[in-house]
Amino acid sequence: MVPFIRICSQKYLSRDQMTSIYQVNIPCCCRFEQAGANQTLQLSPFKQQVLCDDRSQQSQNPHNLNDILVSFLPASRRSVEDNLDAFSVDGLRDDSDANVHQDFLVKCHDWSDEEVNIKRLADVQDVQEWLWTAGRPMPPRPLHQQLLMNRNVMINERMDLHLVWTTGRIFMKPLPRFILEPRFWQKFICCRETAACHPPSCDCSARWASALGSLFTYAALIMYESDFHIAKEKRFLPEEVQWPAWKAVIREVLSTSPFYSKINPRFHYNELRLSRLNKLYFFWKTPMRNYMTHWHQYGSLLHDHFAWLASSTIYRRSPDRNAS
Repeated sequence: MVPFIRICSQKYLSRDQMTSIYQVNIPCCCRFEQAGANQTLQLSPFKQQVLCDDRSQQSQNPHNLNDILVSFLPASRRSVEDNLDAFSVDGLRDDSDANVHQDFLVKCHDWSDEEVNIKRLADVQDVQEWLWTAGRPMPPRPLHQQLLMNRNVMINERMDLHLVWTTGRIFMKPLPRFILEPRFWQKFICCRETAACHPPSCDCSARWASALGSLFTYAALIMYESDFHIAKEKRFLPEEVQWPAWKAVIREVLSTSPFYSKINPRFHYNELRLSRLNKLYFFWKTPMRNYMTHWHQYGSLLHDHFAWLASSTIYRRSPDRNAS
């Protein structure tokens, strides 16, 4: 874990350092600038096999491999119209048909993009201007320290609410299973320079940076074996992940430097205060609408604030007996 200790040795970044990070060019095919030379990030950030699945040893058939990788995605998802949709590979198995194969790739991209969707917090200009007011530029504190701070760690399946906190609570998205599978990275996250991976349609750099940023947060949340057991108990990690394999993954992921230039800028400010996000969105980003509301009915709002409203209503200042 020495690489992680080296990254965290400087907990806070100066304004100039953050600006230099944002100016790093990350074009379509997951490239970044380092020491004046362009390097291509076309591979998974780690090679350690974490998810042990006997099915992967049964056959090298591409169809079977696709079925295994697709099984790492959620069972279903909710559409914009509030309809449920399940991932189906029917009609998408014939790799000899380029159009069918392309449809399968686009569908996998769409589902994985939704799992790491942070569009509400991902605008670089906005991050420079105001996101620093909601959080400090530092990695999130480990899980055992979250509990010491009397925070109730609550499961949430939206990445844009991951590590958003309010009084006594912090929301965390369990690490998506596919992020721990290097073959999924290679096939569906890293840019493959196919027909769907050319400007302006290519979203590979955003997908790669968001997925790596999510993994980076868990590198900070699970630093010690005690953190690992807390994560397993609360189901933030898949059940089959073991401590030695987890350490090997984090060692690989954090072995390169600089690291912040590779992840989405949202993950530079990890623990975000919900009250400040609500103010920013209510008064500026989405006028008259909070980032996340606590109440969906006026009845629940009045119930939570009844004591305060009642005391302010019946309060009467006692007369000053010393008054002449």
